[in-house]
Amino acid sequence: MEQPTAVIEITNSVIRIVIGYVVDGKPAIIYTREVPTQGTVERGEIKDHNGLVQILSEFKTISDPQAKLRINVKEAAVILPPIGFEVFQTTKTTNVVSSTSTIEPIDIQNAISLVSKETIPNGSDVIDIIPESFLLEGNRMFGEPPLGQKSSSVTLKAFVHTLPVHIVDSYRRAFEGAGIVAKRTFVSSYALTHFTSHVQGMYADAIVMDMGEGVTSFTLMGKHYPYASQSILMGAKDLRERVAQTFEISEEEAKRIIELYGVDDSISEFSPAITRSVNESGVKAVYKTSDLNNVIASFMNDYFKQIDVALTSLTKGFPEEVNRFPIIVSGDFSRLHGLNIYLENKFTNSKEIKFICPKSLGVRYPRFVNAIGALYLSNKYRGSLTDQRAKVAQVSRESSEDK
Repeated sequence: MEQPTAVIEITNSVIRIVIGYVVDGKPAIIYTREVPTQGTVERGEIKDHNGLVQILSEFKTISDPQAKLRINVKEAAVILPPIGFEVFQTTKTTNVVSSTSTIEPIDIQNAISLVSKETIPNGSDVIDIIPESFLLEGNRMFGEPPLGQKSSSVTLKAFVHTLPVHIVDSYRRAFEGAGIVAKRTFVSSYALTHFTSHVQGMYADAIVMDMGEGVTSFTLMGKHYPYASQSILMGAKDLRERVAQTFEISEEEAKRIIELYGVDDSISEFSPAITRSVNESGVKAVYKTSDLNNVIASFMNDYFKQIDVALTSLTKGFPEEVNRFPIIVSGDFSRLHGLNIYLENKFTNSKEIKFICPKSLGVRYPRFVNAIGALYLSNKYRGSLTDQRAKVAQVSRESSEDK
């Protein structure tokens, strides 16, 4: 039986692993787990290498007696943060090796190799090279690797995905230290846009907003490919801290009331008490849903100021029509009750605002979107750079009864 694929994503708050297959074009998940990062990662940057290595090491052997599973993770597809993510486009042509002019995987590899030798600006590192199209003799164009076709040459039009070298190196060293081989690496923005291609009726051209714990990213997407990306270092964590500081309560209590109440959009004048606090001077205070609304409104004002800057940079140089693209929203922060009110007021020119979420059993939350996107990518040959490194990220699975 084919080995399942392991996908690991490190966020501001948790390290997430999803293990499964893609069967008949749909994800089949056999295991998920989330472990707190314990401050080892902050807004995409690794702050405690040794601490992160120790946490990652816990994923090497996963035991679930209830499910009668014992899973040994040796290799994984790794999702990298979008901090400093850039996308370049290039075109390269290579001659076909075969004497019969039959295109084989080596020809695709040669074309990718030509692209990989190009100089990358801004001191960045190549994460992946994604074929957009293949052009053969006779102006024949293919979206997938044209294996078996006849042509004396192959012209590859590709996207080059890059991240700052220090980000790539720090994550690579962390996985090496944990003894897990990162056989595939995807920037979260690419995993997310690819996920949208598997959502029936979803827009192919849009601005995709990934609302995370400490980072919010924006990706300009065309035909489900990322063309440009921008990020702001602000997310759910900052709202939680704002509420905790204003109400003088713990972050745990702030998280509870934000998740429970969110934005109270009821028309009733009744505003129930939702939390209480006692400050250092012993002064007691009671806070209502209206108070929470005010704090969220203040936060959103600051949040959208940063979003404005990011979107201006994101759309610069593109046709004006991109400002009317639909907005696709994902990420755990997108679950905030009443968020749609703020988004609708903000993106008045956008065609539509759509929230996306996986529908597979066990992962029906927005926070799993990137992992499912990476799972799809790991189980399809696209002729990309990561395909040259590995065909699939593997784990070994055995029944706990065998132990």
